[in-house]
Amino acid sequence: MKLTILRRRTKHLSLLATLLVSGCATTMQMSHEELKKIQPNEGIVIGTVLIKGGKDILGRNSWALVAKSIKDTSLMSSLVSSGFEYTIQASRDGEEEVFVTRIPAGDYHFWKLFQPGFSSATAKTNVQFRVQPGKTTYIGRLVVEFPPGFITASTRFLLRVENAKASALDSASRKFGLSGDEAITDLMTIREPN
Repeated sequence: MKLTILRRRTKHLSLLATLLVSGCATTMQMSHEELKKIQPNEGIVIGTVLIKGGKDILGRNSWALVAKSIKDTSLMSSLVSSGFEYTIQASRDGEEEVFVTRIPAGDYHFWKLFQPGFSSATAKTNVQFRVQPGKTTYIGRLVVEFPPGFITASTRFLLRVENAKASALDSASRKFGLSGDEAITDLMTIREPN
């Protein structure tokens, strides 16, 4: 009887720990209907991600880039996700991925690049952007470039931000039904990871 109660408590604690670590993640590719639900304290962000170069020994191409609020930078938040995170999926040597999302106003950063899967490779990044209330902001094209050869856990990569506003707004219009006519430009900035 005591063993059953102990197992049940262990299961509940494991479930709680999993939920705390996983946090709440929202895709950065929202539908036109989701974008219409903008609140006064939110803004819309438009950008793209392009991942190039390198090879995976297992043949995987999928990567995810994770953004969160900069004000959530405590040691505890890096161990346990305490706020909302926003993710964009992109494929290495695939097409440029356009993202359009509504986010509460504030300062954010793409803080992690990872390759989902059994032996996931993860790298810290610090690419900052700002969301302004009631505005649509184009934040740029983020290019992630791996060197030739196989990607390992210690492979260094280059990050750069480019201004490709016309093509991004055209893609956002076709893919998400968003008119970016009034979009302002405030490009992402790359900083050293914490």
